Amino acid sequence: MFELFVAAALALTASEADAEYERCIDANTDYVDAEYGRCTQRRIDRADERLNARWEELMGLVGRDSELGQNLVSEERAWIAYKDAACGIYMVEGAGTADRFLFYTSCKLKIIEDRVTALDEIIEYVRGPDTA
Repeated sequence: MFELFVAAALALTASEADAEYERCIDANTDYVDAEYGRCTQRRIDRADERLNARWEELMGLVGRDSELGQNLVSEERAWIAYKDAACGIYMVEGAGTADRFLFYTSCKLKIIEDRVTALDEIIEYVRGPDTA
């Protein structure tokens, strides 16, 4: 039963194909929470790389010193504060290993992946309809 619960929790984080993540999860045949967490952390690292690339692309389009660029930097700072605080519920005293290794990392991953999507939408908006 626990294995089904873990599989369902992890499936929620698989919003885009990630073969390396799938291989990592499949290799965890002993269903060790910490290993699920490590797999997800590596996926978070890859999502962070995509996020940083999108951010740099966006800043290249608008310029950091422009009014839009400065507005985006302020918005990004607010998003970072949100990202750092949003999943803390899973790390409070008394949280179990599933909370720390599964839900915390899954929450963080979802927030980062959602931000990548949002930056993609902003980039598309900035480029305008003629660049499709």
